[in-house]
Amino acid sequence: MLPVQSWIDSFHTCYNLVAIPTYQGMKNDIQFNQNIEKEFKFYVENFFLIDGTPKYYHNKTYPLDIHCPGQLFVNLSVNHQFEGNEEIANAVFDWVLT
Repeated sequence: MLPVQSWIDSFHTCYNLVAIPTYQGMKNDIQFNQNIEKEFKFYVENFFLIDGTPKYYHNKTYPLDIHCPGQLFVNLSVNHQFEGNEEIANAVFDWVLT
């Protein structure tokens, strides 16, 4: 990876969390399950403030980008993670509506 590619942002992290399970489902390949679980935990814990504000980067909030909260709901759906993440989903949804 080049230094210019060393950032970690919300929606690209989510793209990976959607693409890998999609691949696994198509190929009946579960070898990445532990990686997905670990990255999903990192994603939920690092890309949203407690009030639902989405963070663009894992270590800072701004700039605000509507892709970030939008990708949360895609991620929760693809990874069957709505259950257990209702609090953050509701907070993010409320943030989107305000």
